Amino acid sequence: MNITQQLAYFIHKTEYKYLFTKKVTNLAKNAILDTIGVTLAGVNTPVGNIMLNYAKTLGGTQQASVLGSGFKTSRKENDNPCKGGRGRVKLNKAAKAVVIVDPHSP
Repeated sequence: MNITQQLAYFIHKTEYKYLFTKKVTNLAKNAILDTIGVTLAGVNTPVGNIMLNYAKTLGGTQQASVLGSGFKTSRKENDNPCKGGRGRVKLNKAAKAVVIVDPHSP
C-alpha cells in the first residue's frame, strides 16, 4: 500500500466517536492557531514577500484569500516554481485560502 492508500484506509477505519474527544479538539485548535500564526508571521519576511509577489502575478478569478496579504487569487493548482526555483504556490482545489510553500523551511 502506498502512503495515499494508507492514509485513506486510516481515515476510512476511524470511528466518529474518536474524532471529537477533548484531546483531539484541543490538538486541532492548537494546530489551526499555529498554522495561522506562522503564516501571518511569514508574510513580512523576505521569502514571504517573494511568494506574495509571485502569487499576485498568477491572476485569474479572485476566489482564494492569500492569508495576511489583503488580496485574493485563483484556486487553480499552480506548480510553477517561483524565481530561482525557491518555492511554489500550492492551492488546494477545495480551499478558500492559499498555502505558500517554501521548500527551505523546516
